Amino acid sequence: MEEELRIKEQQLAEVTKTQNALEMKLLDINLNETEMKHDNERLQR
Repeated sequence: MEEELRIKEQQLAEVTKTQNALEMKLLDINLNETEMKHDNERLQR
C-alpha cells in the first residue's frame, strides 16, 4: 500500500513537471506570436 502511494506520488511529480514545461512552451509561443503581430503591423504602416 505504501509502495503504491510512493509510485503515485512519483507519477504525479512527473506529470506536474511535464505540465510546467508545456505551460512554459505555450507562454513562449504566445510571446513569439505577439511579437510577430507587432512586427507585421509595423511593416504594414
